[in-house]
Amino acid sequence: MNPLLESHTFSLLTSNAKKLAEFERIGVPNVQMRAGHDLPEVDSPHMDTVALYKSLEAGAFSIIEDSSLHVQGAHIGTQVRWHMDALHDFVGAPVTFSVMIALNDGTDIYLYEGHMRGHITLPKAVPPDAFGFDPFVIPEGTSFSLYDLEHRGQKDAYSARSLAIGALCAGNHCKKVPISSIAPWQGAYQAEESPKQSSPKALKC
Repeated sequence: MNPLLESHTFSLLTSNAKKLAEFERIGVPNVQMRAGHDLPEVDSPHMDTVALYKSLEAGAFSIIEDSSLHVQGAHIGTQVRWHMDALHDFVGAPVTFSVMIALNDGTDIYLYEGHMRGHITLPKAVPPDAFGFDPFVIPEGTSFSLYDLEHRGQKDAYSARSLAIGALCAGNHCKKVPISSIAPWQGAYQAEESPKQSSPKALKC
């Protein structure tokens, strides 16, 4: 058990109902699940950087999460939410689905990570109840997409999110950063330059 979770009640902040449902299903002790508004996300290819500044915005005794999808041959990563349409052009490409959870105790920010390898598939149609890129990603070790695994009750056995939550619960942080050492962000924020309009061709390495 993570001693930080035993010492104080934290609030998980997310505006994504499906993400909140996964956290609730997997379970995190002494954490209040709280739906909120979208927090600003800095424009960086590094997931730990995005998570750190998102955690600063959330404030003390908060938990936030950020995810990325690294697709071989493409510039997507932390900006995946803006480039979902581009996934059609990378069918069969190897991917790494990564999740970074940040816990802010008011003094330090602790980062916990989970990673899942797989490849891109092309669904016949994107189901209306799909969560993000789930229909497009098949994890290693199965022939089902994350979307199919969710409906079979098996997604948590593969998902990077469940691995990151497991690291959080066990107290296995990959990085601890003093809040006083984090400089104010001077760069751009995601979506400021309309990345939704980027063409799949422009995203190829």
